[in-house]
Amino acid sequence: MRELPKKFAPPKMEKYKGITDPEDHVSQYKQAMTCGIVPIGLKEVCMCKGFGYTLAGRALKWYMALPNKSVTSFANLMNKFTQQF
Repeated sequence: MRELPKKFAPPKMEKYKGITDPEDHVSQYKQAMTCGIVPIGLKEVCMCKGFGYTLAGRALKWYMALPNKSVTSFANLMNKFTQQF
């Protein structure tokens, strides 16, 4: 997967720590990301890699422990996330 663009700014939102509704966090994240300007060709990489900036605590540890190349798409990442939490 490509790298984030240099001008990428993660959405400003409450960090998910693994104790509240994960689907609510995903919905808030998607909404926040649609408000920013993300080049169409980089949308998938921004959605996937930007998601880590919205996590803290055990959720961030889980995200950081995902094996390289184990995430094939944003939908795949969200499926893993909601199954975990």
